[in-house]
Amino acid sequence: MIRDIRRAVIVATVLVASPSVRSADPRAPVPSAQPLARSEARVREVFADDLKSANTPAEKSDVARRLAEHAGSTADPSDRFALLALALDKAIEAGDVVGGSGFIERISREFAVEAPAWKLDAAARLAAKAGLGGSGDVAALYLVISREAMEAGDDDSAMKAVALAVGSARKAQNPDLMARAMRLQQKLKERQAVDRELRPLLEAVAANPSDPAANRDAGKVLCLKAERWADGLPLLAKGDDDLLRQIAAAEMNLGDVPAGWVALADAWWDWSDTQKAPWKIAAKARAASHYERALGSLVGLEQARVEKRLAMASRQIGGSGKAVFLADLPEKSVAGHVMFSKDGQCFGKPFAVGGKAFPKSITALPKAKAFSTVAYAIPPGALRCRGRVGIFTPATAKPGEKPASPLVFQVVIDGDVAWRSPPLQKLGDTVGFDVQLDGGRVLELQTAVGDSDWCSWGTWLDPVLIK
Repeated sequence: MIRDIRRAVIVATVLVASPSVRSADPRAPVPSAQPLARSEARVREVFADDLKSANTPAEKSDVARRLAEHAGSTADPSDRFALLALALDKAIEAGDVVGGSGFIERISREFAVEAPAWKLDAAARLAAKAGLGGSGDVAALYLVISREAMEAGDDDSAMKAVALAVGSARKAQNPDLMARAMRLQQKLKERQAVDRELRPLLEAVAANPSDPAANRDAGKVLCLKAERWADGLPLLAKGDDDLLRQIAAAEMNLGDVPAGWVALADAWWDWSDTQKAPWKIAAKARAASHYERALGSLVGLEQARVEKRLAMASRQIGGSGKAVFLADLPEKSVAGHVMFSKDGQCFGKPFAVGGKAFPKSITALPKAKAFSTVAYAIPPGALRCRGRVGIFTPATAKPGEKPASPLVFQVVIDGDVAWRSPPLQKLGDTVGFDVQLDGGRVLELQTAVGDSDWCSWGTWLDPVLIK
């Protein structure tokens, strides 16, 4: 339910246009008090009879739905905001968590409300009316808000939302939601610990920007612990570790050539062998991400060498290094697709990505403005999911054909988005992913397309689980 709302928001806001061509905030401003008061009065006058006759929860939910429908065809922003705000109020009065959650998402998508603070306030109002039966949906809503706040760098709101999610999940006696909330809460605590470690290091750089040791120390934490690579690499490039300076320069100037990815991975690997934990493990993980990026383009002895290093990295991080193709596991469910295969074929004919076949690829061509989903139960002992996504060329493709709309791929663990690709549209485009499973139970591979599903040739290239 909540997950479906979240998917709709992502399709509407992520897929239709690339971030590079969207304005900083395409939402309409929240109406000021005077025009909003006029709009609210007008809405209540037009719908006076409907509002007066809506006494039961079902009737209030129905009125909320109709108000929102009218908002969709209303051009005036103030009137539209008033309609959606009243729809949310009626859903809250009805204790309709699913409907109310949808209105919260819609208002925050269309208007420049101060999310996540506004969302937290609206969710709290909804939770107060939901009752025991709606606690699970309330917990899921708080998890969405917490994730969004975390992505926005608002850790205070994220911690507040996840704490409320824990309480609602406990109230619902839902162990799956409880586990998701506890994992997210732990991640936030770990991130806050890194922020505390980072604060004096950044202060030292600010006090003396040319200090090589200060740049090295802050850069290492930014990159290898906080994973803020854009911020950390320039500092590493000014540090007093010769190899890290070279690595940082290579990271900042990395091209689209597999040999360069392997060379950079080798450099991280060599540096990690001179370090102790936690730097050793973090550098091995970075090396593995670059090796994985190149793996689909390698053959022969070099492919074997990289595969061995990937297995070794997994063991050093804490697993056995054993890899299991997702395509060799039974699907828990497959939904929302035009075509599904897991053998590197499209409608019975093999396809290629960059001229290479991927016999263990998983393909679920999505419908327009929607996600296709392939779900798997995560087997015991699985630590990571690793692979690449890309735009393939089917055997039946005609010259000049390509997807009419960009595609976006997501790895979802227990309902939470763990990784999301940039929009891809060019034939042969690929991007790698490496996701920690964090004890999750269900993994979903989601593929989404924008306005048109014409030639929506997106695929998951031989994804594996690492134990």
